[in-house]
Amino acid sequence: MEARRDIDKTNNIILRLFAVVFHSPLTNPFKSILLFAFIFALTVLWVK
Repeated sequence: MEARRDIDKTNNIILRLFAVVFHSPLTNPFKSILLFAFIFALTVLWVK
């Protein structure tokens, strides 16, 4: 049950990050790519 809550929390954080990246007019493409790479790396490590 504890792990499930952690997964939900992590998903919420990732969704929030995506919302910030895609809806913020201040975000330049470089920052988006950087954040996407960071999330991708996190996901790969998490799945392992």
